[in-house]
Amino acid sequence: MELIKDLNQVDAWRKLYGKLSPRLKDQELILRFLAFFVSSEEYARPMNEFINKFTAKHRNDKTSTLDQWGALFKDCISLVSDNIGKSAFRPETTINAAVFDSVMVGLGVRLAHGPIKDKSGLKKSYSDLLANTRYQAIVSRSTADEKFVAERIDMATKAFARLK
Repeated sequence: MELIKDLNQVDAWRKLYGKLSPRLKDQELILRFLAFFVSSEEYARPMNEFINKFTAKHRNDKTSTLDQWGALFKDCISLVSDNIGKSAFRPETTINAAVFDSVMVGLGVRLAHGPIKDKSGLKKSYSDLLANTRYQAIVSRSTADEKFVAERIDMATKAFARLK
């Protein structure tokens, strides 16, 4: 949980999310990203139970593993902040958790293969993903449904996979 608290202070994240959440929603989103990035294939409803199991399982992980996850979050959120800006993860006015976790996991998977140089392509891929009517449907209703979680993560992963 110290990692989550530290990541919650990252400038790029604070710029996108806004002020600290008294209900820790900002920290929950970071934890959701890590849980889905590491263990999306294990996801089963309810979401809180999935996150709690992930946290318990990785409570005593090596510092090197946690450092890798922290660096990945920072790289992903910086890319989004620098190239998409304040509207990121907001198909409407507030951050949509389903958009957040799928886009962040999709970018994380892509970054595992090396840095993204095509910044305009990143912005276009993001815009195209959010304009996709199927994606819109699965990030706006029944967002905890296992099938929808897997589909949105798959769509986002494919959206960013071809970026140079």
